[in-house]
Amino acid sequence: MFENLQINRSSSQGLPLQFAEQLKLMIRSGYFKAADKLPSGAAIAKKTGLGYTTVDTALQILSSEGVLERTRRGTFVKASFAASLNGNAIRRIGVLFWTNEEMNSLYKRKALEGIGETLQAGGAEPVLISIEELKRASPDWWDFLAASTEYAGFIIDKEMTYTQEVLKLDRLCAVPMVYFNSIVDTHIGKRLFILPDFHEGMMKILTHLDELGHRRIALFKRTEDGRPDRVKEIAFSSFVLENPEGNIQVVGETRTTIEAAVDRVLAGAVRPTAIICATDIIAFHAIHHLQSRGLAVPGDMSVTGFNGFDIAEVNDPPITTVKVGIREMGRLVAAKMLEELAGIRHTQLINLPVELVVRGSTAKTN
Repeated sequence: MFENLQINRSSSQGLPLQFAEQLKLMIRSGYFKAADKLPSGAAIAKKTGLGYTTVDTALQILSSEGVLERTRRGTFVKASFAASLNGNAIRRIGVLFWTNEEMNSLYKRKALEGIGETLQAGGAEPVLISIEELKRASPDWWDFLAASTEYAGFIIDKEMTYTQEVLKLDRLCAVPMVYFNSIVDTHIGKRLFILPDFHEGMMKILTHLDELGHRRIALFKRTEDGRPDRVKEIAFSSFVLENPEGNIQVVGETRTTIEAAVDRVLAGAVRPTAIICATDIIAFHAIHHLQSRGLAVPGDMSVTGFNGFDIAEVNDPPITTVKVGIREMGRLVAAKMLEELAGIRHTQLINLPVELVVRGSTAKTN
């Protein structure tokens, strides 16, 4: 079965990546066909002389690329990949995230729903790619993706846009690329970027709180240095220039770090009358910790969120937030990718409008 396996152990390309390519060649040649079940990882390792970890990592790579499907019953060749080898090829679009954890966040799941619906309606298939997993097999993963003939285009998530590796992929890649939820400043006018207008959203919140009489406001921003957080911070900083008692707290999105940030602002020399949170999740935990400390929201402290998740609507009190059309953004990203595949080139920046939703977590200051 693997008699003609060609593995170069002295190559800079990792063994798992080399073996993954060999398996794809076997599928292309027709040795393995759609829905065929592969031997177990242990059986392949014994037959090839490769380590079990090497084989398992290769199978993980091919699973993340949409070539294989791994289930409790075994590992199978995906029918959609086999179909892409014939004249009625399904165009496969790589959707790049840095980690599996990012793919599974509520924000990303909503965006992926929109991306998947629209791509599939246009005859394309989204393939989720975890760079963290791919990187284990080959440090030079951008070379691998740029040289791959498996993908008709790439959609790049915001967390990916701040790595030099992605810029290397961008330079090498000959297929369309669409960035969503962020911007690479050096590539404005060269690629398509689609993201919510985070600056407008922050200004809507600040205007709302200003009309309620709030001047002492704290911003709870996330620890990550992503574009959305930086834009929100820039907008907030313009407010602080006129209201020096405003302050910024860096928090994570875990309950412990958010509670610690609440305790810091409550213990400060000048207690804020309102807290702006970078996400609805942060706002949710902040409100519940304030309540556990005996403070009323919004009576003693107004709190706002950002994104417009369901949790903001069902919380007690319901959370004032900025609604971002996340699923709609995903649909637009996919639609523009389909246009790129049809030869329509896009190189603009698209800022999507956002909506302030006023609920019960904000009120006039005392």
